Amino acid sequence: MGNSQRSPSFSSSSSDTSRPSSPVLIDPFHPSPVLIIPSPLSPVLIIPSPSSPILVLPASRQESNRSSRPSRTMKP
Repeated sequence: MGNSQRSPSFSSSSSDTSRPSSPVLIDPFHPSPVLIIPSPLSPVLIIPSPSSPILVLPASRQESNRSSRPSRTMKP
């Protein structure tokens, strides 16, 4: 009788392990090479991960130059 109970029990366990296996495959986002997080100051902010050391300057400087250009155009 004990063996009989183990059979269905094991089958159920196998099903549970199969379910989490699916999301685990979609978990590669954690070790992603580059993470892009939008910021209010810059249109797009790229945060490098320990995997790939990449530095990207914020677009705040570009916005400054852009806003300066139209400013001059508006002024006579």
